[in-house]
Amino acid sequence: MLIKDCAEGSLGGVMISDVSYLSHLLFVFDVLIFLNGSFCDTTCFKKMLSMFCKATNMEPNFNKSTIVLVSCLQNEERHALQ
Repeated sequence: MLIKDCAEGSLGGVMISDVSYLSHLLFVFDVLIFLNGSFCDTTCFKKMLSMFCKATNMEPNFNKSTIVLVSCLQNEERHALQ
């Protein structure tokens, strides 16, 4: 879903060079997901997370989850944290 949404432009990720974006890093039991902070990115991520939970019958552990916001507008920050 991450790769498909990035290819379609629904999920932006963060720019790491003039032509490359980073959307996620996968580890054994962890996933880092990079969003650009836009309403589109956070809405797309929320939809993907919901679909993942329904498909796997698993839920994220919010006690172990962290959101780090960098250079977001106040209204985008509020939207991301919701």
